[in-house]
Amino acid sequence: MITLLIGDDSRGILNYIKSRRSQYEANSVLDFNKGDIDSIGVMDLVSSSGIFSTKKLIILHPAKVDEIDFKPQDYEIIKNFIDVELVVDATKIIKTSKAYQTLKKQSNVKEFVLPRDYTGFNIIDALFIENNKSKALKLITNMQNIEEDFFVIVSGIHNALRNYMTLKNPDGATFKSIHPFVKKKTSQIKIDDKKIPQIYKDLVKLDKDLKSSKTKRLNLIQDFVIYSL
Repeated sequence: MITLLIGDDSRGILNYIKSRRSQYEANSVLDFNKGDIDSIGVMDLVSSSGIFSTKKLIILHPAKVDEIDFKPQDYEIIKNFIDVELVVDATKIIKTSKAYQTLKKQSNVKEFVLPRDYTGFNIIDALFIENNKSKALKLITNMQNIEEDFFVIVSGIHNALRNYMTLKNPDGATFKSIHPFVKKKTSQIKIDDKKIPQIYKDLVKLDKDLKSSKTKRLNLIQDFVIYSL
């Protein structure tokens, strides 16, 4: 199986990779940063898998075309090897190359896009600006694909808290990099500063529980909103 991860939500991509890693033994996960391995090296790893080997998860973060320049027969081999899962983080690769276009056609593509004018933004506004848990819970419950899109909520809460804390330090470099619109929205957040450390702890636990659970993700998020915020 080949999964191609695309989009501008780097945290969402990272969370997806973490969720896949959790399904494998630590020594069965091979995670390669840019330049660590090329397509030939990947095929050597795939070919070394056999009937008596444990399932492998191979993760690539390519930056150059030769890292994903697979031959047509390579794709057939990878797809037919049930003991190998290949995940490619395409964040840094050139999208116009023939090698990338071929990889995209041969892969199960998952796109992670930062929330814009979607439900995710409205949920965060309801929680931190309107202080309306009932509205937030209703929006969460009505999300069509909450079992898969829970990353949007976790990322949104994390970003809101991070931006809020950044605004408290206007002399910092991070403050200067925040877009004026985000600064304006963040300045409207209403939250008890004393609760923030515990919210962060609960958010980390929620993130871990969501990744390890294939069911009841909606319940986990609802409980977090009710008891932690």
